[in-house]
Amino acid sequence: MSLSNTADTAIVGAGIVGVACALHLQRMGQRVTLIDREWLGHCPRLTDSLPILGRCPLHKNVFFAYGHQHIGLTAGPKSGRLIAQLVSGSRTDVDLTAHGADRFA
Repeated sequence: MSLSNTADTAIVGAGIVGVACALHLQRMGQRVTLIDREWLGHCPRLTDSLPILGRCPLHKNVFFAYGHQHIGLTAGPKSGRLIAQLVSGSRTDVDLTAHGADRFA
């Protein structure tokens, strides 16, 4: 059975952001699969201290939500909602231009 038969969206590396995104997508009527495993390591940090939020510049069906540093528990639910809005094709509540992965290109 392929993933496309069981889910509309797969979220890899769920964490708090992924769980929040899944919740919002399910409320929008999508079938969601979370793919995660226990992990312990360094928190991703970016040089400008802003998380990466948005569509992958190379693949239109891949979205990023990482680099929250140590505020993932507080920023995660909002980030999850924003990514869910992008995945569903809805307009986001916030302009995510400053959070794009391409800002380091």
